[in-house]
Amino acid sequence: MKNYKIGVIGGSGIYTLKNYKLFADNFDHEFHHKNTDIEKYGFENIEIFFLPRHGENHTILPHEIDYLANMQTLSELDVNGIISFCTVGSMDSRFKAGTYVVPIDIIDFTQNRKGSNFVKNNKHVNIQPVFDAGLVSFFKQIFIEKDIPLVNDGVLVVIEGPRFATHAEQIMYKTFGGTFVNMTQAQEIYLSHVFEIPFISLCHITDMTSIVEKEYDIYSNEAVSTFRSNNDKVENILTAFLSFVDKNNPEIKYNNPHQTFV
Repeated sequence: MKNYKIGVIGGSGIYTLKNYKLFADNFDHEFHHKNTDIEKYGFENIEIFFLPRHGENHTILPHEIDYLANMQTLSELDVNGIISFCTVGSMDSRFKAGTYVVPIDIIDFTQNRKGSNFVKNNKHVNIQPVFDAGLVSFFKQIFIEKDIPLVNDGVLVVIEGPRFATHAEQIMYKTFGGTFVNMTQAQEIYLSHVFEIPFISLCHITDMTSIVEKEYDIYSNEAVSTFRSNNDKVENILTAFLSFVDKNNPEIKYNNPHQTFV
């Protein structure tokens, strides 16, 4: 039986894990990167290193996150793979609030974020395919078994934040081929390839604020209720994945031979 280390990054509203054995609060890892607080949990033979992206009480805004420190810490902890939970807005009426999405590509509109230009061994970085094929396959199976809608489609536009996009910007993003809008995933995706860690973003559509054909209040009761529903689903999904890993002992290994070139 293999011993696994799984990195989990929690997004808005996901600041801790409640249903697992907590080994260490603010896990005393040896790396001590600034603004990188990690909790260590256990599930069967699996070690879980949980990192709240926005801090314990959402005190770190998207443009303030030290993405490099976060991803470097998980790399130095030698995790087998990383599951990143995040929230997105939909710009396509086909994809409704409450659905989970694994996009197939990204467009990065962020600026001057830590980690955006980090390289190893003076190499260029190719991030295609964006997400690890093995993790995508595992989660497709898990979502079917849990009867939770999952879409593996669309293009995620990552914006600087912390302000939301204007309607004019949303029209532009759609013209460029964008499907969803988010403020955090570009650097995590990029750095997962730099550090050669299997990575997947599980994006929860919390609102339709980016459907420009109609007015929508992101602070409506409907939007807030959908946002909060993600909290209960995350650990349900994560437990299903950990159970799958514990039972099947799959190989979770970075497998992109064309990741870098000199």
